[in-house]
Amino acid sequence: MADRIQKALAEFVSEAQENIDLLGRDVMRLDGQAGEPDPDLLNAVFREAHTIKGLSSMFAVERMARLAHALEDLLDDVRMGRRPLDREALDLLLETPEVFSRIVAEEAGGGPAATLDAAARLAERLRAGAPAEAAAGEDPLDAVALGPELRRMLTEYEEHRLRTSVRGGLGLFRVRVAFPVAAFDQELPALVQRLKPLGEVISTLPSPEAVDPASIGFELLVATALAAAEVARAAGDRAAVEPVARLRPVAPAGERG
Repeated sequence: MADRIQKALAEFVSEAQENIDLLGRDVMRLDGQAGEPDPDLLNAVFREAHTIKGLSSMFAVERMARLAHALEDLLDDVRMGRRPLDREALDLLLETPEVFSRIVAEEAGGGPAATLDAAARLAERLRAGAPAEAAAGEDPLDAVALGPELRRMLTEYEEHRLRTSVRGGLGLFRVRVAFPVAAFDQELPALVQRLKPLGEVISTLPSPEAVDPASIGFELLVATALAAAEVARAAGDRAAVEPVARLRPVAPAGERG
């Protein structure tokens, strides 16, 4: 029994510290960015916080689970545009990995939970800037010709990224492509990697357009400041690229109100 407990503790300490190190590295990268944070990096930090929450819950390290949950909530507000990634939020993000590491060290040493108050205070500060309910206004998605069938398939996060792109004046493109069923799991990620340098791949959705039963179709929604020819060049000969029409102008984010 004692051996199993020690083995479980060693597993927790190793996995938790590995994820804390990843979190600290990526938070430092966020801190080095100016302006709009990179969505992929922000999502990576969110996933790392979620993993730490899951690990600490699994091993019943409750003070760490509560702190990770508060961190996850802050990051979700930033991801969804409900809270800015300002200096205050960044300072809290930078502080959190150090407290996580102190908790892991306590668990590894088997000593008393001296970090209980520090973790609770930091969790409270992470939640202190939670946003108020936003007032309803014009939906930028109504200003682009996407159609209800595609919009119904978007996640809440994808809708947020799409709204951000429309408000930012970026062009939108639908990229339709079919891959052999046996190869799509390699070819689809390769396509996404070719398109990412152009701007942002907002969504990757299954499409019914592949007529060959040995193929599977996808539709990607891409936001970019580049022209259709650049998107088509990156997408390759097998893809069809269609610009999404703007139905009316949309005020930039700083001019709404």
